[in-house]
Amino acid sequence: MPLKERGRNVRGAFEGIGDLAGKRILLVDDVMTTGSTLREAARILELHNAGEITVAVAARALRH
Repeated sequence: MPLKERGRNVRGAFEGIGDLAGKRILLVDDVMTTGSTLREAARILELHNAGEITVAVAARALRH
């Protein structure tokens, strides 16, 4: 899926509940392709007042 399409595909895919004010969050992804999923998940966490968001990725897909 092209980068722009992947971004649109995950928009609104996540929902947050509760207030995460000041919480430190570790966001884990097994394989990062474009980063769209991580960006959208982090966006939702920020909307819920998450403090520090750290991302850990096991593997990164190569772009051709």
